[in-house]
Amino acid sequence: MELDGAYAWHLDFVSQPTKPPVSVDILVAPWLFPVSVYRDIFDEFWSRISLPHIAFLFFAHENFPTLSTKFSKLYGLTKWYSFIQMPGNEFYPIEFGSIREEMKDAINDFLAAFLPYLFRDLRISTQWKSITAEKMQLYLLLKENPKVLELIIEGLDTQPIVTDFLRDGLRRKFGGSTEKWKEEIIQRRIFGENIVKKWEDRAKNRLYAKDFLDGATFGEIIGIIGGLPELLEGMPTNKELFLSSLNVLNKWRNELWGHPVERVAKVQLTKEQHEGIKRALKNVKDICEMIKYT
Repeated sequence: MELDGAYAWHLDFVSQPTKPPVSVDILVAPWLFPVSVYRDIFDEFWSRISLPHIAFLFFAHENFPTLSTKFSKLYGLTKWYSFIQMPGNEFYPIEFGSIREEMKDAINDFLAAFLPYLFRDLRISTQWKSITAEKMQLYLLLKENPKVLELIIEGLDTQPIVTDFLRDGLRRKFGGSTEKWKEEIIQRRIFGENIVKKWEDRAKNRLYAKDFLDGATFGEIIGIIGGLPELLEGMPTNKELFLSSLNVLNKWRNELWGHPVERVAKVQLTKEQHEGIKRALKNVKDICEMIKYT
């Protein structure tokens, strides 16, 4: 598609004959400009594609609230990566939607092949940290240790859900004051005051951070939940499964989610360890989502 300064392409990517093709659509546009009374350029793009596995959207001039409102209706079985140009010609990445479970391996292969070119040709913003940007850095190293790095990426995908679970638990148990939450974490010696201060500083550099918890790593979020067992009191379902899965993640949280990417890429896991961590991640994610919607 070529329309009034916007361009779109479709491609199918196959990494190996034994893996299914990945359907990819790409849109490059100056902004979400109208093409008719009722449609903008994204609507036009959407009308021409057929539910791809993954889509990339690039905008030279747009804002996050507009995109969030636009894409909130598009959650489903497509992973959307949107890049917005910021001052200094840097692009800030955000993501929406989800990856189909049966397509994860094939999509990971595509991202590992595609993202190095993206990082070569675009300046990805480092001023505003995001989980999306962190995951993209991991994809650049995916070929070095795919099984371990896929677990770390899965943890980052799970992090917002688990953080909301923690936030709701803290609010129920200790009230709505984030200062009270910090006090409990420090007094229980789950994490020290200097670590909590780092979370606050990191959260300030994340767009749309809700509070200091958004500055913690996935491993640190798991550590907080593990250190506050009373948050699980009255858990409506699967408490034992949640606890056993949490214990598995707690065991590996420093090694997998507590070190620089280059160091983590060298971690070695047995087949049993890998499967156990993967299963624990899925259990924790599924239970947190189930509680959220009950």
